[in-house]
Amino acid sequence: MIYLTNMDNNVKLGFDFLENLPTDFGISKSKFENWAPFVLNVNFLGRTVAITEDMQAYMTIYEIEKIFNDLKHLLDDANGNEDKRITHYSSESFFEFSLEYLHVDECFSLELWFVTAKFLESEILGCDVGFRFTIDKTEMDRFAKELYNRFNKVCPQCSI
Repeated sequence: MIYLTNMDNNVKLGFDFLENLPTDFGISKSKFENWAPFVLNVNFLGRTVAITEDMQAYMTIYEIEKIFNDLKHLLDDANGNEDKRITHYSSESFFEFSLEYLHVDECFSLELWFVTAKFLESEILGCDVGFRFTIDKTEMDRFAKELYNRFNKVCPQCSI
């Protein structure tokens, strides 16, 4: 599990790609047809909200590549004088996030929403569970690099 800690050290986001790629995973398939399983959790004030292995969550290789490319551009631009933002909504509706570089404060603001229907066996409640917290540039850079390295270890044939 790769962890990202907020600036106040009271929220910890964990993300990991699982090594059990689908049996029909293939290089000849498109990036929309190949997928990788993942887990995601947020720990705060002794509580945890999590997408666990039992939930069988996955993202397509296309989504993963897009997130990494967007994140790289955002981190590369983090020394500029403009606020920059990336957003992503999971194609399987497990989560969505928005990550924004705040140039005045020289940090990142992460807004992460968990889709409650996935936690409650498709019962729609009309709301989601969300978090918003700030992250130091160094911490964000470390997290992105470790996550990228982890994905390449899990899926070396993906060539992202």
